Amino acid sequence: MTQKHHTGTAAATGSPAFIRQICRAVQGELAAVVGYTANSVLLSPNLPAVAGLYRETAITEMKHYRQLSDLLRNLGASPYLKMQVRPTPYVLNEDADSHAIVVARRMLQESINGEKETSTEYRRISEQCGDEKLRQFFAGLSAEEAGHADAFAAALCRLNRS
Repeated sequence: MTQKHHTGTAAATGSPAFIRQICRAVQGELAAVVGYTANSVLLSPNLPAVAGLYRETAITEMKHYRQLSDLLRNLGASPYLKMQVRPTPYVLNEDADSHAIVVARRMLQESINGEKETSTEYRRISEQCGDEKLRQFFAGLSAEEAGHADAFAAALCRLNRS
């Protein structure tokens, strides 16, 4: 389920603390876009199905990045954040066919953990929102992130069976 483009208004949630939370979320979404795209590129020759999952998830994370950046703008904050994105530098050994599975397992487990943490954070933000539109927006983001964790867990199970 993809979230509709968020154009809600600033309510009492325009506090500096709330804006800092949103800035951290924007940074996290951008890090996911970069990391998942890199994972997709690295795995595409050996594990195209896992690479495709990372590619599609990166696209969804880019949408989240845009929605959260729009929210920052609507709250009167700048969407231009000072950030440095450093994805985990995975490398495949010479025997890429067998090593790709080992690397993919590690990638998937890290992605599951990150998506669960993000889902929990968005749920927590949702529960703190006084504005109903924002509450629904963050509840939806939480559900999407939980769905990403489930998709990565299913991919990990498939790899473990192979």
